[in-house]
Amino acid sequence: SYIFSLFKVNPNILYFAIDSESGNIVGSSQEETVNLNCEELGFPFADIKNGEEEIYANINGNESYCILNKVGNTYVAYVIHLQYMYHELPIIMCILFICMIIIAFILTTSFNEYMKVNIVNKITKINSLLSSITNGDLNQIVDVRNVYELSELSNHINTMVQSLFSSNSKLTYILSRTNIYLGTYEYSYTSNYVKFSEYIPTLFSWDEETLQL
Repeated sequence: SYIFSLFKVNPNILYFAIDSESGNIVGSSQEETVNLNCEELGFPFADIKNGEEEIYANINGNESYCILNKVGNTYVAYVIHLQYMYHELPIIMCILFICMIIIAFILTTSFNEYMKVNIVNKITKINSLLSSITNGDLNQIVDVRNVYELSELSNHINTMVQSLFSSNSKLTYILSRTNIYLGTYEYSYTSNYVKFSEYIPTLFSWDEETLQL
């Protein structure tokens, strides 16, 4: 009984040592129950002798859950009243609910940050480059590679820009074959940039210094 009285793991758990032959309690965390027969406390000794390791019984007038383990000629019983088993359940459920909210918040924040860094910012960058291209700056190159779909979009935009350059080169070539001095030029007000075909400098008598301007 002295040893059992030292068990402080859980004050709501009672410990009993029951003699396997007589059913008398030979040790307990409740010293007043020592030498009593286990059936007086509510233990179903017949079920215990049949090898039951887990039983529900009315111990000391309280519905209890009992775990039994045979050690030599003694049954060691761990007893906890059902009211103590479930009285912390609401607290546990509240803690679990709070943990789930925290986890959901972390996941949502992480997902939003991922979308911002890898999707929203990249789309903003592509939109900015497209705006420059629309305003006549065909020297822009779209290079977004972190997402497959955006990488494909970048390739299509760059192909479109190269196609515009190619069209200008083809036009220059056709004009050169006619032996007629015709030229085309394009001026962008937003980027203050001029694009012109091969014969424009000749038609306007521009020298190298003028072209640098």
